[in-house]
Amino acid sequence: MALNLWRAGSGIGAMLAAASVLAATPRASLPEPGLYRIDAVNQLEMDAGRARLAEDGATGTVTARTQSGGYDSGDRVYPGNGPQQRCIPATPAFPPPGIGAPCTNTATHGSPGSFIHTAQCGPVQVKVTGKQLDKDTWDIVQEHVMTPAPGAPDLSGMRPLLERMAQHAPTAEERAKAAAQLAQLPAMQADMSAKRAQVHADFEKAKSSAKTPEEAAMLAAAQARLQTSGMPMTATRHERWTKISSSCLGGAAPR
Repeated sequence: MALNLWRAGSGIGAMLAAASVLAATPRASLPEPGLYRIDAVNQLEMDAGRARLAEDGATGTVTARTQSGGYDSGDRVYPGNGPQQRCIPATPAFPPPGIGAPCTNTATHGSPGSFIHTAQCGPVQVKVTGKQLDKDTWDIVQEHVMTPAPGAPDLSGMRPLLERMAQHAPTAEERAKAAAQLAQLPAMQADMSAKRAQVHADFEKAKSSAKTPEEAAMLAAAQARLQTSGMPMTATRHERWTKISSSCLGGAAPR
């Protein structure tokens, strides 16, 4: 489960962060153009437990560990799909301007060899820092802190992102997938609202038949939690970028 969560999260979240950073950071504050190997350590902290995934940039091998309560999975190793690489072109062509619009309160500070970028992306506070360690090596750290927001869960915040992905995602497959998800949003929201209404009705019925004031108060507290969006969560991705070529020919596609 943790493996799937990180693979999903490193798509949209990383794209949004990269979009804002590339758009706002001076070229001298970013890694030089070329092909980089990416070694990474991901950590996820939430009330239910924690997860850690280490990705080997040379092979793609993932070492995962989850802990929850008294449970500890120990290290589990998943075979990789080959080198994890990223191409930095001389002039980034993607994401185009505006792809990061779902994020607000953005701020970027850059100097030669380092940058700090912050943004509020819905209920998630994002911080991306970069530091050059030597001529060919960078540390890039992404921090995502999610806090519950008042109001029932809502899918409307997904619309601006899906609209931009449907127009500007780098492949036809990704654009088609985003367009399909965009078309499904109204039905998904209606289904979510109907299920939430049924859950509230069930809570009202349970409260009316509660045998003690304590039981009724416990049910009321649980019902109130349905009126918040998201859960407390902190996710950190620490990437070590190592330049392996000044050219991207034969390597990863530009990003």
